[in-house]
Amino acid sequence: MTSNAKTPEDYIEQLPEERKVAVTKLHDLIINHMPRGLEAGMGYGMLAYYVPKSIYPRGIPL
Repeated sequence: MTSNAKTPEDYIEQLPEERKVAVTKLHDLIINHMPRGLEAGMGYGMLAYYVPKSIYPRGIPL
């Protein structure tokens, strides 16, 4: 589901009730197991998990 939410929490809050429990469990599982330093946020209107520029400032060369 694409959204205009600015945070993962806002995104989950906007989900239909029947999807909230499953998406919350999945989001929590990812957050609790992803390596230190990685971040959760929003990308293209969806939940996103990424390496922040503070760790890898050059990104991927094109």
